[in-house]
Amino acid sequence: MKQYKELRAMRKTTSIIIAALHCLTCLSCGTEKAETKNQDTLERYNVVWTTPSKDQNGSMPIGNGDLAANVWVEPGGDLVFYLSKSDAWGGGQQNLKLGRIRIRLEEPLFREGTVFKQELDLESGCISITSMNREHQNSVLFWIDAMQAVVNVEIKGSKKFRAEVALEMWRTQGARLYGEGRWHTALDRLKDLQGQRAMATQKS
Repeated sequence: MKQYKELRAMRKTTSIIIAALHCLTCLSCGTEKAETKNQDTLERYNVVWTTPSKDQNGSMPIGNGDLAANVWVEPGGDLVFYLSKSDAWGGGQQNLKLGRIRIRLEEPLFREGTVFKQELDLESGCISITSMNREHQNSVLFWIDAMQAVVNVEIKGSKKFRAEVALEMWRTQGARLYGEGRWHTALDRLKDLQGQRAMATQKS
């Protein structure tokens, strides 16, 4: 009788364990399905272009909350991006672009007859660019590190190729600052501020 009760207790315990495992399996399957559904839903909102952009007005934005870039491919095939930072303030209290970077490949990212695609992947937080013609295929992954101010540009090609990277300082000409009636470069603005401070010091 005692052995019979022990056997029944073991069977109940086994049944409970099996039921618990079944529930965990169902929960796991449900979570995986929910994650897959969320991924599918998010992917629907990826931004996809099939042609290059004329200028910065057709750029894709990307960043990590501190460092940011506006990325586009020109009709000539160069990969170009503006770089900005959250603390890059000008004398007129404007958040200014730091400069423009140009990457030129031996085999351009675009030319006549090229199948082109540029996509902002919302799930991975990166921009992917692919270009393909009869002779060559290129792929680019562009992302900004989430933990530090580092821009990553990974370029792959079906053949060996050369790449040139150039920094283009584009803010070199005078520009009208808001609230000012004169034309200034950043250096001229700094000189004016220093002169105003010197005059204020003399008056006091």
